[in-house]
Amino acid sequence: MKKKTIAILTTVVAAAAGAFVLAPSFRDKNREPEPPRPVAVRVALPRTEDMEIGASYLGTVRSRRDLRVIARIPGTVSQLPRREGERAREGELLALLAAPETQAQIERLTADRDYWPSVTRRTRDCWKRRPSRRTRPWRGRGA
Repeated sequence: MKKKTIAILTTVVAAAAGAFVLAPSFRDKNREPEPPRPVAVRVALPRTEDMEIGASYLGTVRSRRDLRVIARIPGTVSQLPRREGERAREGELLALLAAPETQAQIERLTADRDYWPSVTRRTRDCWKRRPSRRTRPWRGRGA
């Protein structure tokens, strides 16, 4: 009898331990993965001096102040009158976009704008020239 009780007790303890160990893995499957954590980087101020020993590094250089330039229409950059790193004042041209699809749409809308007033004018003139019912002679069914 003692052997049976010990065997049952051992089985229950093993099942509980297995559930405790495996439960986090079942919960983690439904979670979204965590984003990568940032890496610490040492930054130094730039200075000019002669270099006696050469070294090469792989990395990215970023400016202290980033500006994002966003175009309101889709297109392809056709001209860049300024060089990279050159200072620019507010309102100065930084890039010239070529947008043939947008230009075609502007031309189509301009043509529509110019077309419809003439159609309206011609229709109005036709209605003005049309005789009223009172001035038309009455025609019966047999006429």
